[in-house]
Amino acid sequence: MSLFIAMLAFDEAAPVDAAKLGILAGSLLAGVIATIILRTIERGKI
Repeated sequence: MSLFIAMLAFDEAAPVDAAKLGILAGSLLAGVIATIILRTIERGKI
């Protein structure tokens, strides 16, 4: 959904590309942080 909104918000290619990169980087970072947190919690219970 964020990629769709970014494409609607910008007319030129450069800002759209920057938005795509930011969205994908943020999603990747969120996934890595969530994985670390979940593994830490899982180890603490055992």
